[in-house]
Amino acid sequence: MENGATPRRRLAAEGKRLPLLGNDDETANRQYIKQFVLAGGRECGRRHGIAYAESFHYVEPSSHEARLNEYIGRNAVPL
Repeated sequence: MENGATPRRRLAAEGKRLPLLGNDDETANRQYIKQFVLAGGRECGRRHGIAYAESFHYVEPSSHEARLNEYIGRNAVPL
């Protein structure tokens, strides 16, 4: 948020409120995290029939090593 203002405080300064954020900073922080920060994990979980999940992409170390060695062979120069 701009200038360190919490969403709840920013809205209060505008004469507004979001019921989702409750009436205190602790509730607001928890609800903000659940609603906005964890949205991607919630969507990933929904695709797998659970509440939350974490996306994961595994890349075998050997594939990195082969590309690294190829790059070194093409681009390394003497000291």
